[in-house]
Amino acid sequence: MTPPWMTIAAAETGVAQYPPGHSNPRITEYHAGTNIEGYDDKASWCSSFVNWCLTQVGVVGTGSALARSWLEWGQALTEPIPGCLVVLSRDDPASWKGHVGFYLRSDAQHIYLLGGNQLAQVREHCYPVASVLGYRWPACPSGQMPQGSPPAENLGATLPGRAK
Repeated sequence: MTPPWMTIAAAETGVAQYPPGHSNPRITEYHAGTNIEGYDDKASWCSSFVNWCLTQVGVVGTGSALARSWLEWGQALTEPIPGCLVVLSRDDPASWKGHVGFYLRSDAQHIYLLGGNQLAQVREHCYPVASVLGYRWPACPSGQMPQGSPPAENLGATLPGRAK
């Protein structure tokens, strides 16, 4: 079953940054639910997009524009499932920089995400599997998991051999 935020995210496919001197108001809207409210589309917006998509279906995100903020959110998964959040390192695995998007599929070398700020737009893009820092799933306060939730055996604290 497809998680409801994936329908929202897919409907945004093609939203893109505008050229210098202009800003896409839709991306500014993604920022409105984060700590960079009011910023234009030139600020990194992958986390803002994830926050916005989840909010549209009533799931509270991190409220942060930092991709790595998602490593402390929800439930950790030991393996990805369609629609889970994937947090990636960017540049240096020990730095604060990262990327976040929604899991679609993977192969031996790449993980495919639907996300914002992927080549400056909402689109599918692939990343090296080695850049994965973690897989996350929403946790509900009631203890019940959202629609499309992973099996209990897939819930775990961290990925073996991966630093935050």
